[in-house]
Amino acid sequence: MTLPTPRFATKTELFLNFIGLICAAGAGAAQASLSCFRSLRREVNLNVCSQQPLMSLIFGALTQDFVNFAIIRAQAEAGSPEGIAKLPEAAAHFRHVSAMDASYLVYIGISFSLINLL
Repeated sequence: MTLPTPRFATKTELFLNFIGLICAAGAGAAQASLSCFRSLRREVNLNVCSQQPLMSLIFGALTQDFVNFAIIRAQAEAGSPEGIAKLPEAAAHFRHVSAMDASYLVYIGISFSLINLL
């Protein structure tokens, strides 16, 4: 059994439709939720994946990283021995995680630029 070929579409149009489907899938994947992936990386127990856009999730995680580091820094500045002990580790963790989040945002920006060129 063979599939019927469309009567009103040329091979070029079918190829362009295929490219459009690939680009739409890429745009949809960029907006899909990666909260489950991020929860594994952050070691937070999230059982439900929300339907928020990807960039919002990454930007929210970056904001949370700033807040967590600011809390430990404030504890260290207040003279807390626990805060002073945690500060070097927190600073290294903050640099690593914020660099990863920023690189994710750059990769998403590049992919959207490439998708829009097509």
